Amino acid sequence: MLKLDLHIHSQYSEDATGSPKELIKILQKKGLQGMAIADHNTVEGG
Repeated sequence: MLKLDLHIHSQYSEDATGSPKELIKILQKKGLQGMAIADHNTVEGG
């Protein structure tokens, strides 16, 4: 079974500070295998 976070924000959203690379490191430490970045009002960084 995959463990995923399907709603996470990066530094490109107004309500978060982590870069996508930093988010990957955090997710790996938590044992998650994937994520869906759901930033608000932007497609920057992707």
